[in-house]
Order: sequence, then C-alpha cells, then structure tokens
Amino acid sequence: MYYPSLNFLKDYRIDPIIIDKIDRWLSIQLRSTYHFINPQQFAIDMKVDIELSVDTFALCCHNPISLMNVKYRVICPNCGQTDRHITEFDFESEYYVECSNCTYSYDVSENQEFIELFFVLLFEPEIKPTSQILLPEEVKKILGKSESLRFTDVKKGSTRRLLLNSYKNFASD
Repeated sequence: MYYPSLNFLKDYRIDPIIIDKIDRWLSIQLRSTYHFINPQQFAIDMKVDIELSVDTFALCCHNPISLMNVKYRVICPNCGQTDRHITEFDFESEYYVECSNCTYSYDVSENQEFIELFFVLLFEPEIKPTSQILLPEEVKKILGKSESLRFTDVKKGSTRRLLLNSYKNFASD
C-alpha cells in the first residue's frame, strides 16, 4: 500500500476495494494538488458513489488514519473572488468578515453556498508510485472534470459531520 494508514478504514467497514481505489488514486496525485484534494473528483475518476467518497475522506481526517485535513475556501458573495481559506469552521455561529478583494462585509455562516471544501493530503506515499499504474480509458477521459464540493453539500448527522468543526484558524489567501 502507498498509504498504510488507510487500512484502518476496514474498522469502519469500508470495502477493501474502495480502500485500494483511494490508495491508488491518492498515490498518483501531483504534489502541487495536495492542498486541493477533492472527493468528488475521486468519485468521478474511480466510479465510486459520491456519498461514500465524502464519508471516506472525512474518516481519513481523524485518528487513527490522520492522512488529510479539511480546508474551506470562502468565496465572497459580492465579488465572487476567493476571499480566504479557513482550516476550521463552525457553521452554526456567526462570523463576519470583510472581503480582502472588494471590502464587502458578510457573515460567512449565512453564506454557506459560497464555501468550498477541499482536503489537504498531509503525506507523500510511502512507496513511490511507478508509471505502470494504469487507469481505465473511461476514467482518463473524465479526469479533472468535477465540480467543487460545496459546504452545503455536506449533510448534518452523517459521518460528514466530522468535517464541520469549530473554526479557529484563518489564513488569508
């Protein structure tokens, strides 16, 4: 395995085929994309159910797997530009910010449709993938064509609730 900690997904009854798919898919990601890993793209590329994909990625953010972190991209509802990146977010609390692009003031929690979720891959594969990893032709045709995962796509009450942490750390883009 490229990421042995993914074996802990078996404890959550994730199918070994899905574990193998996520392991192979993560191993071929470019280092430049490690801060913008998208479970929707994984679902499209590997023909996996999107709900299962998001749930599995959420599990990968917590012990004992701890392979990824969640990153939220806040888009200004006024100018449509990326305003900031948030590493933790409390979707139930008010949080007013002023856009760094257009100075528009808005409550992030009331504009959840303008929040995109990404995952940050924290480690490189333990074994370097070779050029012999082959993806099916139908997967190659659709690589890189998913939409962004929106904050409002994450439903309350499921495993994805793990993604909806309290916000503490903000980093301006």
